[in-house]
Formats: sequence, structure tokens, C-alpha cells
Amino acid sequence: MLNFMRKQAKSWIMKIILFLIIIVFIGYFGSRQGDREAQAVAKVENKFITHAEYMQKYQDIYKAYRKYLGNNFSEELMKKLNLKQQTLDFLIRQAVITNRAADLGLTVTEEEVREAIYAYPSFQRNGVFDPQIYEEQLRENELTPEEFERNQRDVLNTAKVEALIRGGAQVSDRELFDLYSLEYGKINVRFVKVSPKAFIGQIKPANADLEKFLKDNGAAFRVPEKIQARYLYFSADHFAGAVRVTDDDIKEQYSFRKAALDKAGEKSLTPDLKEKIAVELKAAKAMELAAQEVKKARDAVYQYDNMEGYAQKNNLQIHQTDFFAAENPPAELAKIKDIRQQLANLKKGDLSPILSTPEGHYLLQVTSVKSSYIPPLSEVREAVAKQYTDREAVNRAENEAKSILEAVKKGTPLETAAKAKGQTVAETGLFLPDANIPKIGASKELAAALYEISAKKPCPDSVFYIDGEYVVVKFEERAAVDAKEFETKKQEFKNSYLRLKESGLFHAWVAEQIETLKKQGKLKYYKQVSEL
Repeated sequence: MLNFMRKQAKSWIMKIILFLIIIVFIGYFGSRQGDREAQAVAKVENKFITHAEYMQKYQDIYKAYRKYLGNNFSEELMKKLNLKQQTLDFLIRQAVITNRAADLGLTVTEEEVREAIYAYPSFQRNGVFDPQIYEEQLRENELTPEEFERNQRDVLNTAKVEALIRGGAQVSDRELFDLYSLEYGKINVRFVKVSPKAFIGQIKPANADLEKFLKDNGAAFRVPEKIQARYLYFSADHFAGAVRVTDDDIKEQYSFRKAALDKAGEKSLTPDLKEKIAVELKAAKAMELAAQEVKKARDAVYQYDNMEGYAQKNNLQIHQTDFFAAENPPAELAKIKDIRQQLANLKKGDLSPILSTPEGHYLLQVTSVKSSYIPPLSEVREAVAKQYTDREAVNRAENEAKSILEAVKKGTPLETAAKAKGQTVAETGLFLPDANIPKIGASKELAAALYEISAKKPCPDSVFYIDGEYVVVKFEERAAVDAKEFETKKQEFKNSYLRLKESGLFHAWVAEQIETLKKQGKLKYYKQVSEL
């Protein structure tokens, strides 16, 4: 496929391709028309689109997306795809195409419908149409043969209209050569880079500037809520001395894990393996004992609200933390999994759930809380000044780059415009347009813009932010392509471009038909999509 056309129309082409996949599925296994007496959603000339028809089609497209996307399907994706609008747009387009087919006198014969069904691979066995498979597939999709054949008639009708419109697409040799030159011709551009770093030293914010910046961007400087806590720690090592591992325990564990051990090359219970299993069992049992003790402690402290009394009675040490934010716990608590969620919403006096690490268990009680707040400027002046300066430097660099670009667009030579701002001009040298641009960097946006500039239009419409700098680009030259090489690739290139142009022509024709009907008052909406 042509890089040029991909870069110029990437988003809409991909949407069309995905939507066509869905439409093909629905064309073969589409909606039932239902009760035509339901309330109208829209009217296209003399054809009503009923609410029942809309809802059935919505469900069909929804199911088709779910089947096509598989594990990638999600309700969030459906919302992003705006499925309700897609459904209404599809029904309107289909009505427009059906009406135009009638105007053009296009018809579909029974023989054409039959041939299309016979040719569908899913209905064939060993390359031959099988009525039994046909009936089974229809039953699976809750369709009668009459409904499916009616849908096929619509699909073939649409295909005839589309073929007629696509037939109007033409590609001249001149157009083809120009596009080939864009695709395979090397380009050379001159450019200016404007770095925000050059403006840092010029920015001297006043106190009022920083106060306003802090007010407008307070969330970036907010001090998170901090808690202070005391805790009891139940280390597995503390209980290890009370653990006894017998030979029977080791043999039972070996038997239980034999398949995995065999696979790992441990095919017999050697002394080394016995020692290894014993160590693992001892550690696991010690953790179990620690878990039992921390559970007892939590139940008792929760019931009597007296951690000191429980600690004294059981000869335990109470540890105390400094104030800390949940996302930045002290080192001894940092190994606790999901500690931020575990401590969320705890208030003064609250007990934590049992908090575990690979080495032991914690029981924590909040002793004090400092609420989240936005500090005064005096506390964060340095951080505010840095952010203010960095952002202002970026703004100034962008404005200077735009100023150079505007001057060049008005006819000022790039060197003159750049020199007036204290900037220098560089040149890429000839290269094939790609996302990685020599001496400039990686930018899909600039790579796409390079296909649009020429001697007649030497500058893109905007500046580009690449690798922390703003870049102004001006066309210098395009190298001539090899005419002999073009001739060898011409037909393949033409076929690819013609298919793309045909598709664009058909979709543009449908859009034009819809726009004309709107202007003539022949396309009416009775409900907004939000109401459906």
C-alpha cells in the first residue's frame, strides 16, 4: 500500500477497513427487518428507519464486533467507537444506496442471489455448496433462508452501485508519476531548531507570577495526606525455632511435588533435596505460625483498643513511624504488597488489615493524620519557579519558531528570518521521507507533512515539537526518480493506488448524496443518537 496515502489518510482508511469487515459479516448474517410500524428514528426520502430496525441492527453490529475482536472486545472500546452513531449512519447510508440503485434501474436476479450464496466458502464442503451446512449456519445465526436471501439481495444491490461509482475512478500517467515521485523520491529540507533551554536564563518571574502559577497549578504541588503509625511485627524467623520438620513431612512434600521436581531434574530424594525441602517447609510453617499470632493480636487489639496492653502482656515491641505518605512508606513497610490501597482511608485510631511481606506480618494502627494541602509559595518557591520557568521557556521557544515560520511564509528567506532571532539554519541532505528524519529526529507528523511541501508550497502549515525542541522546516529540493525503475513498478503501483482511489470515490459519493438530501430536506432525524 502507498506510504503517501497511508500517511495522508491513515485514520479514516483504518476505520473504513474495520467497518467494512463488520458490514461484510452483517451482510451475510444481518438483521431481521422486524415490525415496520415502530416509531421512526429517521426518514431518507420516502424510506422510514424504524426504532425496531435500528435496535436490531445495533445488536447485530455489536455482536459482529464482539466476534471479530475476540479478547480485545470491551464495553469501553464500544463507547469509543460510538456504536450508536455507527449504526444510524450505516442504516442511512444503506437507505441512500438502495434508493439510488432503484433510480439507476439496478436490479438483482434470483440467479445472482443463488450464485452468491453458492460461492460463499462457509456453505461449502470440499469446494461444493452443501445445503445441510447452509441450513445449520442459518440456524446458528437465527435466520430463515428467506431473511438471509433478502439480506444477500441488499448486499449485491450495494455492490452494483459501488461498482458503478468505482468505475469512474481514473489515474493518469502524470498523476501516477507524481505520486510515485512523492513515494520514492528523496527530499532535502533546511530547518531551524529552537530550543527552550536558550530562554531559561532570560526568564525572571516576579513574586506575583509565581503566586498565580501556584494558584492555577496547585494540584502539581499538593502535599499528599500523611499518617503516623505504630505497629507490631511478627517475623517468621521469630517462630522458626518452634517448627519441627519430620522425615514424613519431607516425604509427603516430595510426593506432592514429584512431577514438578522430576521435570526440574530432581528425580530422587537425595540428601541435598531433603535439606532443601526441609528449609522450605520450615519457612512456610514459620510464616503460618506468625500469621496465626498476628490474627490473634488484631482480634484482641480491635476488641479492647489497647495495643500497649497486648504488647506488654505478650512481650512484644511496639514500633513507631515518622509521618509518611502511603505511596512513600518507610523502608520496613515498603515490601508490603499494595500498601497504598491497604492504608487508604484509614483514620486516626484505625487498625490496618493484616499486612504481609515474604518475611513476616504487620499490624499497624494510625496514631496521627496530616491532611493533604497545597503549601504556600514560601514552602515550594524553588519547585514552582522551576516549573514556571520551564513552561515559559517552552512557550517562548514555540512563539519564536512560529514567528520564523510566518516570516518565511511571507517571503523572507529562512536564513534571514532565523538570523533575526539569533538562530542558525541546517540541512538534512537528501533522504527518503520516513518517521526518522536525518539531523531532526523522529516525528510522524513531520514525516507526513514532507509529502505536502514543494517548491510552490515550501513550508508546512505548522512548526513541530521534536525531542524537546521546536523545528521550522523549509523545502529545498526533491531528487528525480529513476524513470526505468518507475516503469517496472508502474502497473503494481497503479493497481494499488487505483483501488485506494476507487474506495475514496465511493465513500465520497455516498457522503455527497447524504449532504444533498439534508439540504433538500429529504433526510430527517426524528431522534438524536443520545435518545436511542
